[in-house]
Amino acid sequence: MLAGPVANLAAGALCVLFDESDFAVAFAGAHWVLGVFNLLPAAPLDGWRALTLLLCWRIGPNVGERTADAIGAVFALTLTVAILFLMVASGGNLWLLPAAVIMAREGLRTVVER
Repeated sequence: MLAGPVANLAAGALCVLFDESDFAVAFAGAHWVLGVFNLLPAAPLDGWRALTLLLCWRIGPNVGERTADAIGAVFALTLTVAILFLMVASGGNLWLLPAAVIMAREGLRTVVER
């Protein structure tokens, strides 16, 4: 589950290691943003899955899953609010709407299913 974010971070590093043009720096920045975003512990992201496994290993499956679900839901709903704020601040950018809907749905699903 961490292979995707690690690959993004490594690809960004390789981009600027071999080429320092504006395009390579922008490409590396996109990789780094995507890798760091995917490491956030919000419900549908890889960071949440890694947190779930870590908590289940450290404090047990029952408490670990409930704790990870609560953390994932809080982060997902916080990201939803942040994405909606970015939509308004950018003048109504509808490209961010699917991300907001998915974050809200997954955050609420995490709370409701447990």
